[in-house]
Amino acid sequence: MNCKNNYIFIALLLCFILVIIYFSNFNTKEDFTPGIRSIYNPNKRRLRLYTEQIQKHAINYVNNLQKTFSWS
Repeated sequence: MNCKNNYIFIALLLCFILVIIYFSNFNTKEDFTPGIRSIYNPNKRRLRLYTEQIQKHAINYVNNLQKTFSWS
């Protein structure tokens, strides 16, 4: 009986160690991909495209102002 309990304890310990290793590697891999995930996420993609559009309009507006005041 005692030998059987030792094997169960060792098996549980190894499973616990494997779970810790798996999640530690999983977290490090997830840190490298938030930019990639945001490209394919529809909500974040829509927000990104909207902000790019606003930035483009702002840049055009500032360029037009500079051209207008440079001629005066």
